[in-house]
Amino acid sequence: MSEESAESAASGPEGRGPRAGVLELRERGGRSKHWLLERTVNGGDPLALCCSGGWIVGRYEWAGGEAAPRFHFSVELAGGGRVWESSFELPEGALLRWPSRE
Repeated sequence: MSEESAESAASGPEGRGPRAGVLELRERGGRSKHWLLERTVNGGDPLALCCSGGWIVGRYEWAGGEAAPRFHFSVELAGGGRVWESSFELPEGALLRWPSRE
């Protein structure tokens, strides 16, 4: 993603719509937690990840410590309700947003 398209994604289309940001690790009360756009992110929270073809909604999980947070997602397959599930470590600086509530 170009720097220009990353900037437009961060503010939403034409400056409107959902904003995007990156996970920030903060410590509060002796515990480390990730934050996204000034909201704490908890295990199981749905997040949208900016990819080259658009936004993918998945689930955030983090084991804590030095481990990288993971992004879990599923792909629906043809043939009546079958899915393929996968996950990967979120790279540092990945653009994320809270999914819209439509």
